[in-house]
Amino acid sequence: MKTIEDKQTATPLQTTTAPDKIERRYDVDWLRVVAVFSVIALHSAVIFSSGQFNVKHVQPSLTVDTIQTFLSVWIIPLLFVLAGAATKFALDRRTSKAYRSERVKRLLVPFGIWFVVPAIVANVLGWDFLLQLPGNPVSPSRSSEPVICGSSDICSCSL
Repeated sequence: MKTIEDKQTATPLQTTTAPDKIERRYDVDWLRVVAVFSVIALHSAVIFSSGQFNVKHVQPSLTVDTIQTFLSVWIIPLLFVLAGAATKFALDRRTSKAYRSERVKRLLVPFGIWFVVPAIVANVLGWDFLLQLPGNPVSPSRSSEPVICGSSDICSCSL
């Protein structure tokens, strides 16, 4: 065990070096848990608010409106702060190059698997039903009806 005299004779380099193992910040983890569950609660309570939503309860609640207003102001900025803190903690443990390669593996690979690959497969197999979903204009090559292209323009499309 070091004594007080040993601590006083220690060089500045010995006292300012970073610890070998960075401890986990459980307070940041719990803030993230509370923020995510608050987002779930916020979206679940939308049917009881007086705002515009497709599914509504018969009697809107002023309490839900108040809670929803408070949460909608603070939750997204809190999530951005937590994301920045997580990035800072991750960069403390690894180089920026290792961090970038980890983010590419964890974000772009699943994105490609879930969005890009099915779109390519659907295009190759000729599955154009994706273009006929509600809200999307009908594929011009499949319809003889006019399609609204812009604010006042009407395109006449034919086979």
